[in-house]
Amino acid sequence: MVKLDFGGGEKAMPGWETVDLYSKNPKYRIDLTKFPWPFEDQSVDAVAMFHFLEHVDDVERTVMEVHRILKKGGEFWVIVPHARNPAACDISHRHFFTCVTFMTISANCYYRFGGKQLFRTSFFKMPLVNCGWLKWTPLDPIARRFPVFFEKFVPIAPAHIEWKGIAV
Repeated sequence: MVKLDFGGGEKAMPGWETVDLYSKNPKYRIDLTKFPWPFEDQSVDAVAMFHFLEHVDDVERTVMEVHRILKKGGEFWVIVPHARNPAACDISHRHFFTCVTFMTISANCYYRFGGKQLFRTSFFKMPLVNCGWLKWTPLDPIARRFPVFFEKFVPIAPAHIEWKGIAV
């Protein structure tokens, strides 16, 4: 089973192979801004991008490339700072993300991805805190179940967005 952690840096996840240009000992040293990536079509079981996708220049092309290398039914796991969180304004970030971003990636939009649905959402959450001892707040279930409502009407910024999609 091939599971790739893109931009994983020095924090290797057990069972995952690190793909990074700058870490000391990645399994693959690849510039992920250059396309196509050196992986065969439908050769990977899972791709993780934790606090990486907000740094790429072309999110749409990156998502399409992930879909190309993932096997049908493969998992794409993303964690990014929420657009309203102050961490999203880091100078190295190129893009901002809301719940609608991931609805777009996992929808069948006639104007995006050639009208083809690339992923279906298998998991989504927008936790309000990101600290070790406090795992959730009473507002987290609302943010998870009604994310558009939450983003529009609740003045509290989620810490980040965690999304998992399955390649279709």
